[in-house]
Order: sequence, then C-alpha cells, then structure tokens
Amino acid sequence: MITHYLENKYQSLIEAISNDTQQSENLYIHQGSKTPTSYNSKQLLSKAKLKAKRLMTLAKNECILIEGENSEDFITNFFAVMYSGNIPVPVTTNLWINEKRFVEIIASIKETTNANILLGSKSVESCAQKLKLIHISETK
Repeated sequence: MITHYLENKYQSLIEAISNDTQQSENLYIHQGSKTPTSYNSKQLLSKAKLKAKRLMTLAKNECILIEGENSEDFITNFFAVMYSGNIPVPVTTNLWINEKRFVEIIASIKETTNANILLGSKSVESCAQKLKLIHISETK
C-alpha cells in the first residue's frame, strides 16, 4: 500500500521503490495464506531493467500481457514492462483454468488491448503460438 507520504512525494511506484531511502529495501510478496516472501527491491529492479532492455527492442508504448501468480518473476516482469516504456496488463495465470478457457480469456484481452507480447511461464507458450503472440519466459 502506498502511504499518503509516498503519494505526495513520488509520481510512480518505480520512482518510490528506486529512490526512497526511508523505506525498507525489501518488497514483500503475498501468496494467499502463505507467509509473505521478502525480496531485495534493488535486485528485483536490476533484473527488471535487464529485461526492459530486451522489451525496448520489441515494443514501444504498447500493452504487454503478463501472466503469472504473485512471484518474483511476475513482479520482475511487471516492472520490466514499466521501465521499457510499455503498459503492463496483468492477466490470469493458467494454473487454475483449462487450456481452452485460458486461450479464450487471453484472446479477448489481446483483442481489447492490441497486445503482441505475452510475458509468462513456459506453460503458456502454446497459447501464445495459437494467438500469434511473442512469448517471453525466463527460459526463453
């Protein structure tokens, strides 16, 4: 949650995390009822900047779909899209629904946003191929 202090001091979440020395250097990611996992914000942002460089070669000021659950990869992807000057569009993870329904959902979001790129796990590669989306995962 961004406090009133942060809202008045910064114009973006990236700016707040990157520049605020009075705040904790850790980000806490909540995953349902599990204990929140702590990640070093500087390391996450460093990974995001590296991925952003790749995204800048593929898109500019475009919507980019981000699949995943609350995890380090998802947060890294979210910030990478923001750093690259594109628009992050979080979409549902494919873990909880069947493939056919997942493809339908992503197709609808693709049509609405005109997205051409899907950041996500290896498990969404077939969906990306069916919908002619560029698929970027941690292993690809």
